Amino acid sequence: MRVALVTLNASYAHTAPALRCLGASLIQHGHKVISIERTLKDKHLSVLASLIEADAEVYGFSTYIWNLTEHLALAARLKAVRPEVTILFGGPEVSYEEESFFKQHPCVDLIQAGEGEEALPALVAELEAKGRDAVIAAGRIRRGEAYEGFLEAGVSYSSDTDRPMVYYESSRGCPYACSYCLSAAETGVRAKPVSRVLQELKVFETMPAVKIVKFVDRTFNFDRHRACAIWEGLLKEEYTKTYHFEIAAEWIDEDTLAVLSRFPRGKVQLEAGVQSTNPITLAAIHRSREVQRTLAWLKRLRDLGTIHIHADLIAGLPHENIERFAVSFDETYPVCDQLQLGFLKLLKGTPLHREAASFGIVASPEPPYEVLRTDDLSFADLLRLHRIEGVLERFGNSGHFDYTLASIWAKGISPFSFFDGLARVIGDGEGLSQLRAIEHLKTYCLSLLDAAEAEALIGRLRLDYYIHECGNCPSFLAGGGEGVVAPIRRSFCMGKCPEYPKNATEVHHFAFDPEGYYVIDRKGHRVTRVLCDL
Repeated sequence: MRVALVTLNASYAHTAPALRCLGASLIQHGHKVISIERTLKDKHLSVLASLIEADAEVYGFSTYIWNLTEHLALAARLKAVRPEVTILFGGPEVSYEEESFFKQHPCVDLIQAGEGEEALPALVAELEAKGRDAVIAAGRIRRGEAYEGFLEAGVSYSSDTDRPMVYYESSRGCPYACSYCLSAAETGVRAKPVSRVLQELKVFETMPAVKIVKFVDRTFNFDRHRACAIWEGLLKEEYTKTYHFEIAAEWIDEDTLAVLSRFPRGKVQLEAGVQSTNPITLAAIHRSREVQRTLAWLKRLRDLGTIHIHADLIAGLPHENIERFAVSFDETYPVCDQLQLGFLKLLKGTPLHREAASFGIVASPEPPYEVLRTDDLSFADLLRLHRIEGVLERFGNSGHFDYTLASIWAKGISPFSFFDGLARVIGDGEGLSQLRAIEHLKTYCLSLLDAAEAEALIGRLRLDYYIHECGNCPSFLAGGGEGVVAPIRRSFCMGKCPEYPKNATEVHHFAFDPEGYYVIDRKGHRVTRVLCDL
């Protein structure tokens, strides 16, 4: 049977492992598979044309909170053009739907819930043998059981992959049962053995375009001995990619730290879900309350200086008002390189979805079901946090203002109050040009510092500008703390700094920093920074 597997990714940088896993399984069972992987930015008519051109008998949509609405629109148009085809939806977003779903969306014929590597080929075979009407009559919602063959499934990407980031799954399941997460509906963890993981990761070494391998394991270090064995293997020079893992930081120990400390800069990225530092909130969502241990280990990992640390907070959880959320923010921000401020999604099938009324949680009825208010947070509070998220991404998480913000943190200013105040000045920053945003940042930062600290602040902001932006330094950053070193001194600089780039165009000195000079190379819109003492 001819099957088209369809999904709309959030962006081009993302890929869909589900299409690759399910496609491989369907092919093994003798079916012809066409994968149609587009993005939410693509025009619907163009995507619809690709569906029609696939000329499939069955169309399977891999559905998540970010693409359900668009998938339903595509499915309705596809059904209008080709009413004879069978349309089935699968993925976490429809795995807990009921029969009423089909009345609301008559373009969908069937739902394949749960894991699909075995269940989907069986469903397609049933469609081929009995026809669509008979299969529908036998039950429109099918649930797949845990796929044990996953342990030997291998890598789902082909050797001609042209994407810089790919996803890899070494385990399924999660040891936690957080009430806001679909993992709460499952029990146990199934994991590939260490030797197989390391063997499969070598496959990515044959793909030149791949730069980052992102593990989608929900808690990679659920077994710290297994995690350390895999990390030990990745220390070998034959593994050249950057590897991203989602971990439980409270399960780090001294032995784990000793292994991670041996990685060179940039080879490992770690992501940890803190979610909240409020013990009452953590208890309400059935999450570990060892939050101070989590923060302590994240700080030690970040202090290594070689591992990028990403931490997550969720706004809208029970018992956390905006004042208490500010505490969570201030406690988490200093122990990570990137803090993602997320907002509670009230997902179908989760315990919190069933318990929402008891916490006064009201969420949007449409995907992604984001919280609108709670007993502890008003809509105005959430709007304020959204604006903070906007400036946090632009000025904090971007890494483009690290020198400037160092001046702020040195004053002991609360990160939450800083980004909150900046958001009050510029909103969320959307639509604001970068130059104008930098000018606002300068004005706001100066309002927090003494007059004697102004020159150093402008010098740091100027340095951030030279490192990350193109074009000449704007007039509002000009000052006496900068001097351009004459070209005749470059030979001396090169002698002192072996890493001095040969194509460097400018050497700038900033008076605030007694350590020396910064070499700025803007060839090809890239900047190389070298610090040396002249």
